[in-house]
Amino acid sequence: MEEKSPRYLDSIALAHFLCSEHVEAVEAQRRALELLGDQPGELRSELERKLRKYESALDASAGGARPGAGAEEEPRRGQETRPEHEARPRARARHSESVDEATDEPSAPA
Repeated sequence: MEEKSPRYLDSIALAHFLCSEHVEAVEAQRRALELLGDQPGELRSELERKLRKYESALDASAGGARPGAGAEEEPRRGQETRPEHEARPRARARHSESVDEATDEPSAPA
């Protein structure tokens, strides 16, 4: 990721947060604060407030583990583990098709 500015990384962190990618959100927000350096002001306060919010979400989703604390990283989006029966959406039959009652899938034409 090209690190352009603290505001850019703040936006990236927010995007990760909204996708429930809390590890990435915390990491991006920390990088934003690093790029800001020692500059005081409203931007620093805003970035720190958001970092606390993202860390709280990470704590809630990972049982208290934070990046760099020896905890395993959360699965990335698309790599979540799901029970086999939830792996893919079920096919829906059109009204003109018959449905196999055992599998709730469209049955082959007779």
